[in-house]
Amino acid sequence: TGVFSFARYDDSFFDPSQKELPKVTMSLIFRSVKVMVHEIGHMFGIRHCIYFNCIMNGSNHAEEGAKKPLYLCPMCVRKL
Repeated sequence: TGVFSFARYDDSFFDPSQKELPKVTMSLIFRSVKVMVHEIGHMFGIRHCIYFNCIMNGSNHAEEGAKKPLYLCPMCVRKL
């Protein structure tokens, strides 16, 4: 089971004066897809990758997350 929220990626979700829903941008969608693919990898039992540049690399901030590709490396594909 997994839970995902867009709220983490847009500060206006937490703004009580905001009367409308925030606009969904392509950047928001792309970042969200990367996080969801990474988390689904964990659901399949794949840990953080330390071998190649891979969607399963860990990231500690948005800059690291932006640098991750949207695909698994050969090692992580093998783990499936």
